[in-house]
Amino acid sequence: MITKNISEGEYLDKLQRIYEQQKRIKLRPPLTLVCSCGTVFWMSNMYKCLYCKEYFCAKCAEAHFGKTVEQWRKENPSPINGNS
Repeated sequence: MITKNISEGEYLDKLQRIYEQQKRIKLRPPLTLVCSCGTVFWMSNMYKCLYCKEYFCAKCAEAHFGKTVEQWRKENPSPINGNS
């Protein structure tokens, strides 16, 4: 995960997004969630950050985690990852 300095406003926006995602998950099994980019995705197609608990689409997840899936697979060869 890449860390960066964010403004207080950006931080509060992130907290609000996480709160809304978690509230929706607890109310009923969610079908869709809104990503930080503003796009709605099926929850099953999103990635949850282990640390901040926010859900991301694939594009935003790569930016949040600091590497693409392809980069990660090259660093972690495994038959499960489709490479060995």
